[in-house]
Amino acid sequence: KVYVSYMGSKTEPVGVAVIKICSINWTTGIADVVVMKNLQIDPAGALSSFPKVTQTNPAQPIATWNQSEFGQLHAPQFLPHSSFGYFNMWTDNRIFALNTATDTLAPAQTFGALSQQLHGVHFNPAGKLGLSAGYFYDKGVVSLFRPDRRNGELTYVADIWLGTPKNYAAYAHTVLWLDNRYAVVGTMQFGPTSLTGAGSS
Repeated sequence: KVYVSYMGSKTEPVGVAVIKICSINWTTGIADVVVMKNLQIDPAGALSSFPKVTQTNPAQPIATWNQSEFGQLHAPQFLPHSSFGYFNMWTDNRIFALNTATDTLAPAQTFGALSQQLHGVHFNPAGKLGLSAGYFYDKGVVSLFRPDRRNGELTYVADIWLGTPKNYAAYAHTVLWLDNRYAVVGTMQFGPTSLTGAGSS
């Protein structure tokens, strides 16, 4: 079984396709698959929600690919020792838990501005803690969640600054746990933008 997220457009919805793999011929590169379910989240034309940002420094251009007009699901992750996977609606602030035993989506979990533009909930090997990358300009934090393996619900614990509020790394993309305590975070921002606070870098 495979889960494939699909992104929205003016004419296409946002959701997750549940695909059954019947067979794979590795020699010919042909697979026999069946789409079992389409778990639609938003209808076609559903708009994204991003903070307005402009370039203020040549060290940090403002791209267009990272401000999609329509909704996008990102960063699927599975919770160890459970039947739950997670998708972030990167284009706003929703997190969806997918029950892989029933192939159903739980209602969206939101944490207000805290969950805006998060990218994945990356769980430690024990499945007791999850870190979510702040995937946008000047988001200098990763958010810490505690999952409930019985129902898939997340509890927000804290934001962890990647530095200090005045001097920080930002635009995190990937989180990789080294063990159950330590994780490595990769960031993508090289300079200030219109969202950078006065006196911050």
